[in-house]
Amino acid sequence: MLFLSATVGGFVEVIIKKNSPVPVEKGHIFTTSADGQEKVVVRILEGDSPRADENNELGVIELLDIRPAPRGTIKIEVTFDISVDGILEISAKNLETRKEQRSKLTLFGT
Repeated sequence: MLFLSATVGGFVEVIIKKNSPVPVEKGHIFTTSADGQEKVVVRILEGDSPRADENNELGVIELLDIRPAPRGTIKIEVTFDISVDGILEISAKNLETRKEQRSKLTLFGT
């Protein structure tokens, strides 16, 4: 199983690769995709397809109050952390303000 984050255009960015040993923590830095963007929506997916809509959506994190700026200016770090107990912690952090949104999921069958 891969853990993914959806990107603009309907594709995914692989955060944790299939068969990664646990515990594991991986992250990726994304940027805003539109001028003046004031929020970022991170879709958390699980699956094997490079297309977002062909994977299972596990949840969504919204990072609000992004400073309006030209596209690509604001950096958002998305981190996935899986414990040996099957707990997936996801965080999305605005690297400019350090404001962060977190969520936890319990994984079954890992």
